[in-house]
Amino acid sequence: MIIIGKILPFQITSIAESSDIPYADRESHVKQKKLEQAGKFISSILSDDILFAGVSGSVSYAPEPEDDIDIYLITRNNRLWRVLLKSFIVCRITESKDICLSLAFDHEYAVEYYRSFISGLAAKDSVHVIPFAGLEYYQGLLHSSPEIMATYQKRENSTTEAEPVGQGHGSRLSPIDLMLYVIVSSWLHLKSLYRNKKFDRKNNPGDKFRTVTGLHRFYLKTVKYEELDRKFREGYR
Repeated sequence: MIIIGKILPFQITSIAESSDIPYADRESHVKQKKLEQAGKFISSILSDDILFAGVSGSVSYAPEPEDDIDIYLITRNNRLWRVLLKSFIVCRITESKDICLSLAFDHEYAVEYYRSFISGLAAKDSVHVIPFAGLEYYQGLLHSSPEIMATYQKRENSTTEAEPVGQGHGSRLSPIDLMLYVIVSSWLHLKSLYRNKKFDRKNNPGDKFRTVTGLHRFYLKTVKYEELDRKFREGYR
């Protein structure tokens, strides 16, 4: 079994009210408050099209108060862009300024990614992801990855094995979904150009990022993250 981030049930409407959560220091308090925000946002976008929803990035480790809350979504095949559109709209309506939709795949791409491509810092971060919905599905993805199994499996604690994720969860690509991909991905690329120009004007090149899109994937890749990944692969862990 691979031990991943602590599960936060949706029944917990206020983490601060739970006597089981330790608040020994400021970092713990910041993390729990951000997870509470994430839980409220994820609960507002959940649908049958979402197979997995969780929190990645710095919040899954030890966040600072100013850190964004990186949301990670996996959807059914060919439903990625309608889910993303809904998520962006909810984010805008609720003024969830700390929420960052930074990583999203559909099922087809997620299976291929974990089986063939994931490595380096991304593999480590995947084990630290904090799941809010779709835990068993996500465990199956982790167990399908040779890189993750070889590096992070807790063999001494392994009593059960997750079933490998198959190629199900399919649906045809409709004209509407294709149109949403073109419109939403174009908007995201324009938005990234605008924000990167602002970072240039403020002389903050480390905050610049690339927006990567495709029919089955969307993610943001920052200059900072690429540098951290390079150092991680070189052994600065």
